[in-house]
Amino acid sequence: MREPSNLLLERWRGGHRDKGTTLRLLYYAWYAWSRQMEPPVRHRIEWGPEESSALFEEIFDEAKLFESDDPEALIAVSLMLGLFYFYLPQTRDWRKIGMACTKKAQELKPEGFPEDYFDLRTPYGYFMALHLADRPLTDVTTLWSED
Repeated sequence: MREPSNLLLERWRGGHRDKGTTLRLLYYAWYAWSRQMEPPVRHRIEWGPEESSALFEEIFDEAKLFESDDPEALIAVSLMLGLFYFYLPQTRDWRKIGMACTKKAQELKPEGFPEDYFDLRTPYGYFMALHLADRPLTDVTTLWSED
């Protein structure tokens, strides 16, 4: 059986840019480079930190996530960057980008997402539900300090 991360990467390389493919692959790319602090046993992602950080940037740029009006996409980027932005190559100010994504998501959907919004059968869905389900997005500011 092929790993979901590789299947999503094939879809992405094949030109699929739907929200599900984009956000789930972004999660796997994020997880792969952030796993420098965790053992890679959970999802068995084959990409190393360099390849995965380049893929994260590629997805972020091609999907125009910073320009998005989708609160889920914005808050997903914010959560991922808020937890491990310092592992990405410092090609841009990821901290500032994460803070801007948080603010825009809060403006678009301050009430947050209902408990059953995220698909708990996927690692991305579980990650998002763990951090966001059934709580207002205004609580997410705790990821970013203004210092």
